[in-house]
Amino acid sequence: MKQRLLEELEALREAHRTAKTQDDFDALRQRVQVIEELSASTAERSKAEKASLERVKGVVSEAIRARQQQSDQPSNFSATVFALMQAVRRGTSGYDG
Repeated sequence: MKQRLLEELEALREAHRTAKTQDDFDALRQRVQVIEELSASTAERSKAEKASLERVKGVVSEAIRARQQQSDQPSNFSATVFALMQAVRRGTSGYDG
């Protein structure tokens, strides 16, 4: 489960990097939903993981909004997702089951 979550997070980074159309950007939100479902239950998430997940959700919304307004993409997108990946790697034992 932990490996699949990490793979989905990496796929989110790649999807953002290659996104061109509004549909591509809308698909980012669907990827975040999958990531939330794979993530350990709220009670089992570490504090860092909870905070990082919220930042990822925020940066995805920001990226979608930027695309709609034809403005610059958030420069911290990849780093924000990477921070969640690090929190998952360090994180909880809730993925081991």
